[in-house]
Amino acid sequence: MNYVVIYPDKVHDAFVEASLIRMPPLADEVMGIARSTCPIDTGQLEASHDGPDFTWGVFPTFKISNRAPYAFYVHEGTGPHQIRARRAPMLRFWWESRGVEFRGPKVNHPGGPSQPWLRNAMNAVVGGGG
Repeated sequence: MNYVVIYPDKVHDAFVEASLIRMPPLADEVMGIARSTCPIDTGQLEASHDGPDFTWGVFPTFKISNRAPYAFYVHEGTGPHQIRARRAPMLRFWWESRGVEFRGPKVNHPGGPSQPWLRNAMNAVVGGGG
């Protein structure tokens, strides 16, 4: 009878060694795609990418993130919501689609679609659905 003996420590060591070789180039590729596909308005979102940060534990991982305060809302999208003046009595801005200056205490924002550039970059490099 044939059998196989698996030594967990040797399998883990081989896995970590393979990860040390493969993960940095994968992380760099994900970062490059994330930067090139990031939604750009002012450029702050594109300039705010952090990483890759590596964790070499039981399951080696890397993390790429974005430190812009509004990055989550661009990435995941928002539902309709109300924007109210906080530091002044009224909001004031140029309403491009209507061609007028808006002045008022609040405005109903229609929300925005998700633009998951970080998730899409990861899926483009390593595959996966989500």
